[in-house]
Amino acid sequence: MLTLTACAAEASWEAGLAATPVVVDTELGPLDSARRVDLSWTDPLGVDHLRLHLDDGWRTRALRVEAGTEALRLEDLDAGHAYTLDLTACLDTACLGSHLSTLDLTLPPETWRFQGTGTGTGPTAVAPLHELGNGRAHGRLVSGVAGEGELLQLWFDTSLRERKGISLATAPLPTPADGLPDFELLEEHGLFRGSEVEGEDDYGPGTFELLPLASGELALFFEGLLPEAEANALYRIDSVDGGLGRDFHPGEATACTWEELVPDGACAVTPVLERGELALSGIHQARSLLPQRPGWTWDEAPGAWMLVTVHPEGDLARCSETAFNAAWARWEGEALALELDAGGCPVALPGVQAPAAVAQADGGLRVYLSANEAAEMSYSRKPMAQLHAWPGLTGDPALVEPGDLEPRGDAHPLDLRWPDGSPLTESEQSWLDDHHVFHPDPTAEHLVLYTNLTSEEPFIGMATWLNP
Repeated sequence: MLTLTACAAEASWEAGLAATPVVVDTELGPLDSARRVDLSWTDPLGVDHLRLHLDDGWRTRALRVEAGTEALRLEDLDAGHAYTLDLTACLDTACLGSHLSTLDLTLPPETWRFQGTGTGTGPTAVAPLHELGNGRAHGRLVSGVAGEGELLQLWFDTSLRERKGISLATAPLPTPADGLPDFELLEEHGLFRGSEVEGEDDYGPGTFELLPLASGELALFFEGLLPEAEANALYRIDSVDGGLGRDFHPGEATACTWEELVPDGACAVTPVLERGELALSGIHQARSLLPQRPGWTWDEAPGAWMLVTVHPEGDLARCSETAFNAAWARWEGEALALELDAGGCPVALPGVQAPAAVAQADGGLRVYLSANEAAEMSYSRKPMAQLHAWPGLTGDPALVEPGDLEPRGDAHPLDLRWPDGSPLTESEQSWLDDHHVFHPDPTAEHLVLYTNLTSEEPFIGMATWLNP
């Protein structure tokens, strides 16, 4: 619910400044928009123009409003943020003489609903994205690729021992675009460790991210402990079938096996981030902070950043009071390098795991995450939250850099709902993991979340954003 507080203005203008939430009709009934507000006021006669200033304590925005205007819809606000709005009636062009009216408002959180049986609650009511889905899902819209219509790809880990690793399924775009897709497994495609290794979660391919390249290929970044390697690391392999991105094997085969996933193997991989001498127990859940929207491609220029879940130990245990930390890693052109502070500690967001970023139409990014503040390795309390980022606040206007992301302490909770509309408790939100958020349609009008869930067995669920 939108929260409002009127403040007395030190002026003679009785503005009557008011904010009204934009109401969105949803499957759960009317909800206040998390990003839009309608403003209204009384026209101050005889002024040159008006100026609207928005401040949420993190960044500011300023708008010029023509004289005679008495209403305005604010778009692209940040969910959960508290704003102070100053509306100034300028008596002259330079605004040397003016009247001021002020209003405080707080936006509601984003509301998401899991897809499934509308009368059920809990994970048993959630429809699995695929019957073999076990977790680590990544959704991708394929559009404009020669010879292919618009379709969705689901890259994921399966429950079958012989297909552990990364499998691929495809589906036509559902109607509506944020509806539940009917994914069909492509049995001959993927990257598998199969039954060659058992009982070790660190073995790869593990969690991953797919990035479309300006060169036309698809880059797959994945974590894992691979053959002949001494420690878990982050690797890269590019598709050999262009932007379609189904095939990463340069030979006749269309699937890569455990033995082939080595730097000099048939499916040659490139290490892009290794622990080196740093006392980290692993490198996990690497996700880029790039403006991924339909049609976007990455030019691979140096300077882009990823967030990588790390667990400091040994002499680095002094660096964080939490076991889970999202460390900043900078793309150097061929590989990533962890950002270290003057004391040799990874620059990181404490208490963060499973980050997942998505671009906004206005140029900002939203980073979804699990807030895990446990001092020891534990998964019992890690509710979902989000942070906002704005490129150029502290540096390059084309990049999200460490200073452009909200502080970890300002993370905003999400309103997550089961299919019947009942809210997830903090404990239930803690079942979610390995999140991926993306636009499933070319117009980017919809936003969906793929995430791990657990009923009797782990599976992949899908939620849709209801109150944009």
